[in-house]
Amino acid sequence: LRIVQMQHRYASFSNSDFGFESKGKILWTHLQIISLWHLSFPLPWAFQNDYEYNPEFYDMLNILRIFHYDFWTSTRINCIVPGTDIITGLIGVALCPLLVCLLVVFAYYLRKILYFCKSSCKYIPEEVRSRRDKEMYLRVCRLTLFVAVSSQGGVAGWATKFFRCVPVEDTNFMYHAMTVKCSSNFYKTIMGISVFVILLYAIVIPSVLSFILYANRRELHRVQVKDLIGHLYSAYDTEVWWW
Repeated sequence: LRIVQMQHRYASFSNSDFGFESKGKILWTHLQIISLWHLSFPLPWAFQNDYEYNPEFYDMLNILRIFHYDFWTSTRINCIVPGTDIITGLIGVALCPLLVCLLVVFAYYLRKILYFCKSSCKYIPEEVRSRRDKEMYLRVCRLTLFVAVSSQGGVAGWATKFFRCVPVEDTNFMYHAMTVKCSSNFYKTIMGISVFVILLYAIVIPSVLSFILYANRRELHRVQVKDLIGHLYSAYDTEVWWW
């Protein structure tokens, strides 16, 4: 009976329509766009008009920072950790998606160890164990790819905020931190790290995902491939895939 239940559970997992991944990516992207609204449409420096964004609007944007993996600011870690500066926060946000992926992989192996200890004390059929391990492996791969897809636009867009400089008298200062001059070596270091983060998340990660799809282009219809990377292309129609 346990084997039949596991087979039914595994079959339902294999034949899923990837609704969460497809719709979740769209919802996640829209929330990222809203959270970066003040960067995409910034108010001019020394704006004299009576119109300005409400404080509640900025409070909402701060909450939505978590959707572009800005755990460093949204959880106020920067206020707790002493000696935190702009570079530390930039590196922290850039590493957050990678740390999430590593945490998921660590949880996978930890669960395997726990199941191994449990199976050593209690007999579990080999078919049940293999199907359970396969299901855990597929879930880890799908969640890791979801983090990679959902982080590329948000983190890259977040890193662009360090490019904006505003003139004050005869000197340009970084808008994000008005104590940093745009002509200083510290600002050049920030710019270099920002460019690296943008290249990593806007070019390298999409290129890797494109290579994965291209390498499996002749096997995208197979169930094994759909279970692993199906959410990357399941929302597209094969006849109008470019749209």
